[in-house]
This record gives sequence, structure tokens and C-alpha cells, in this order.
Amino acid sequence: MPQKGRLPIEEKVRIVEDYLAGKIGFRSTHETKGIGKSTLRLWIRLYEMRGVEGLTPTAKGRKYSSELKETVVREYVAGGISLKGLCRKYDITHAQIVRKWIKKYNGCEEFRSPNSGSEIFMAKGWETTLDERIVIVSYCIPTARTMGKP
Repeated sequence: MPQKGRLPIEEKVRIVEDYLAGKIGFRSTHETKGIGKSTLRLWIRLYEMRGVEGLTPTAKGRKYSSELKETVVREYVAGGISLKGLCRKYDITHAQIVRKWIKKYNGCEEFRSPNSGSEIFMAKGWETTLDERIVIVSYCIPTARTMGKP
């Protein structure tokens, strides 16, 4: 019968340790315990990165410096490493966090440092050549027209 609600930390640790030890398979764990596939993958990754502490709920989210955010985004934009790979490398909980940073970076929005008060860091866009800008505009104009924008 699938499990409803939150599992105690001890149960999460037991499930992940049994899986990592090869005592249970991914599919059987997912199906018999009623744990979503992405949730189970997250538990495994957090346990591998942080141990039991990775599966322990926290009262508030983790804070990441603006420098780390910019480093991660620049590394992603440069290519060669996946979102999950960046999460492992920099101990970031979810790939969705990195996706938000990329969206801010691409939109030239601000990266704020935690507890920085009024200190704001502006994401730097990348330099483009005239030919690259022409290609971008050539793409954007027809796309905007199909979306009902002038």
C-alpha cells in the first residue's frame, strides 16, 4: 500500500541505505513505498552528498551567495555540465534552483546576496557580435508576431 504523507527521517535513511546497498531495487522501492521517482532520486542524491543531514528537514531554505550563483550559471552557459552535475558539484539541493538562476541571468536580472541589505549584484550579459545580434533579432521579430505582440 502506498505511503501517504511524510515519512520519518529514520525510514527515509533506511530506504536509501537499503537501495544503495543493493538490498532493494529502485522500481520496487518506488512502487511498494509509494515514493515518487523524482523524490526517491532526490533522497539518494542528498544522502550521497550530505549523509543523514541531507534527508533531515530544515526550518528554512539554504542561502547561496551571489558569487556562487554567478559561477554556477556561467559554468552552465559555457556547457559541458548538466544541471544535476552542477547540483552535485556545488551542493545545491534542486536543479530547479539553478534553472531560476539561469532565467534571472538571461533576463539580466539581479542576483542578491543573502543578508546583503540593499547591496545588489547585477548579472552580466554576454557580449555578442553584430552578426549574432542580427540572428537574435531575426528570430525574435517573427516569434513576437505569432504571439500577438507588435
